[in-house]
Amino acid sequence: DFTACVSMDNTENPKDIKTFAGALKYSIETLLSAYPHLKIFVCSQTYRFRMDADGVYTTDSDIRANEKGFKLPDYVQKTKEVAKDYHLPFINNYNIGMSKFTRSVYFSPTDGTHPIQAGCDLIASNIAKELF
Repeated sequence: DFTACVSMDNTENPKDIKTFAGALKYSIETLLSAYPHLKIFVCSQTYRFRMDADGVYTTDSDIRANEKGFKLPDYVQKTKEVAKDYHLPFINNYNIGMSKFTRSVYFSPTDGTHPIQAGCDLIASNIAKELF
């Protein structure tokens, strides 16, 4: 939703499924209505970065805003707020040590969005720590 520049929310219609928050609320309500026994937890987005055509770091999700003016941490915050509204656990996978300084440990040199095994292990460890 960040990359697609989906609007964060609609103050006139908080359940507008064309917005990030509205779609998240719809998903949670649909799952809980159909399966009230489910234990749901909500995970945040993870850090990402961009490179130029030569593979040189240019910007990252801490500083780059999308066309709507939002940075990825804004979506992380909104995710946390929605989880709180539904009394669901929120697991922050954004602030777990991935950054422009550690990106070579967690990402391949050519993909700043999808972590390599070390990044996946870090995320999995964070989720497990929060769940158990």
